[in-house]
Amino acid sequence: MSIQALSITAACETLNDNLYELEQDQTEVNTNAVVQAADVLATLVDALQKVLAVGSSVTFGNMNGTVTAICIRGGNVTYEVAWVHNGVRRNEWFEDFELTPTAGEAAREMIGFK
Repeated sequence: MSIQALSITAACETLNDNLYELEQDQTEVNTNAVVQAADVLATLVDALQKVLAVGSSVTFGNMNGTVTAICIRGGNVTYEVAWVHNGVRRNEWFEDFELTPTAGEAAREMIGFK
């Protein structure tokens, strides 16, 4: 069974079953299944990201804007930010390191999938 084929529930059940067998001092533990399940859970933890919330006020360069969207692709986080410059509304995508939350805004929040 590949790592992709294991669901979160199956990964947890596999870990629980094999840990129980270890507690019972049984030597025939399916270590491959334990490793695969642990890899799935590690991948899920890595998938949790701390991100700026949509609606957050941010600064970039000498400009202020508002986060309007978040894109998580391949482990990278980018933000769509909207702002008004010379009376014209603009929007652009920025890397995380290019943005700073403005004073008084909440820090980055942990997100993930349930």
